[in-house]
Amino acid sequence: MKKTSIVHIYNFIRMSHTEPSRFLADDFDTLRRILILVKQYGFPGTYALKYDALMEPRYQDLLREYLDENDELGVWWEITEPLCRKAGVAFHDTRMEVEYDDRVDSAYCLGYTPEDRKKIVDAYMADFYAVFGKYPANIGAWVMDSVTIGYAREKYGVKAACICRDQVATDGFTLWGGWPNGVYFPSRDNAFLPASGEEKQMDIPVFRLLGPDPIYNFEAHVRGGVMAGVFTMEPAWLPGRDPKFVGSYFDSMTEEDALGIQYAQVGQENNFLWENIQPGLEAQLKVMEGLVKEGKLRVETMGATADWFRAQYRLTPPATFQNSRDWSGHGCSAQWYASVNYRLGLLGENGKLRIRDLFLYREDYACRYLHDRIHVRQSLFDAPPVLWPQFWGGKDDRPFIRLVDETGAEPTGEIRYEAIDEYTAKATLLGHAQFRMDQCGVTVTGPYRLKFDRLPVLKEIKGREICMEYE
Repeated sequence: MKKTSIVHIYNFIRMSHTEPSRFLADDFDTLRRILILVKQYGFPGTYALKYDALMEPRYQDLLREYLDENDELGVWWEITEPLCRKAGVAFHDTRMEVEYDDRVDSAYCLGYTPEDRKKIVDAYMADFYAVFGKYPANIGAWVMDSVTIGYAREKYGVKAACICRDQVATDGFTLWGGWPNGVYFPSRDNAFLPASGEEKQMDIPVFRLLGPDPIYNFEAHVRGGVMAGVFTMEPAWLPGRDPKFVGSYFDSMTEEDALGIQYAQVGQENNFLWENIQPGLEAQLKVMEGLVKEGKLRVETMGATADWFRAQYRLTPPATFQNSRDWSGHGCSAQWYASVNYRLGLLGENGKLRIRDLFLYREDYACRYLHDRIHVRQSLFDAPPVLWPQFWGGKDDRPFIRLVDETGAEPTGEIRYEAIDEYTAKATLLGHAQFRMDQCGVTVTGPYRLKFDRLPVLKEIKGREICMEYE
């Protein structure tokens, strides 16, 4: 029972992808061409500035020339040595020519103590205000902590935050088990997870970036072959410029019998350069233009959606994220259900319906970087797992939770995904079994047992209760 489908055209702007930063004409021209293209379609855009671009007069003048009252400026929260110097904070890295994405311990806020994070925010905001005469509407990065997000919200009125999609060991970032896609109100103790009640809930929506494919993004790290690769809406990657993938993604947003807010972020870092971005971005904007005219899609700034979300919802509403038809022709389908208590992923493959992923959300599961900075070069954001195939299996040993009969065989049949009401969704293996998801849990009906291929967090079994322990 779909309520709203929303797209943000969100582009993150770096003057340079290394430190020290230097002006690169091709990167600058890429942003100029993006601005022109988006304006040709009449869409509002959200543009997030890394500190080096914020302080470069040529970028300032370009944005003043092309942006109007329908557009929005934000922060791309990568930390630079000049920003640390301005804040009176020691910059933690000497590997100056290493690209930012490989330096999570220095180029991202996790590399600094909570008090230093606030000082760095203060320094950035002072310069942003001096340049543009206002504070930014949003703050985004591949990874961020609740201290940074909460401080930017409370002191500077930032309306929204955004972080990376789920991925494993890509650059310096592993994020897995959070809100599968879309938007949620985060916990004060762990911005990666939704708060389960108002007591620990931050008053700022968090969006997941990059438009992950509901089928293949979540299999890419556990199986090879057609399952391997980058499956997102990023226009610089092959799927993001594939008409079949792009059409399927927007169809799933607007045509599926899905629950809650359907969301995608469209856009790219300017460092990927125009010749790589243009084919995918222009194709995506053309599809979006048609859907907006049909009244099936809203294209707006991230801040506008955040204002609407806060006015509409007191707590994070349940949502499904799904695609019933495989754009690549390999016979797969997927449904994700997420509430403030858990997320469940279902995968349909050659007529078999299986649980592929299951994580619980707990108020007392704090972020690793809540009270201290990161001391290694790989970050980890997760949730208490019941099924984590990326860590519990391999390419030839991918674990599921399966439906099995008394002989151990799995049933096969036609699979259907539906929304029942604003809180409830179901997945049906016609003639065999049904998974019914609501805010509190999932009910499985049918003459089958559930077989866990792997459960390393198992502590003990008490009657019909499974007790698990993690971290």
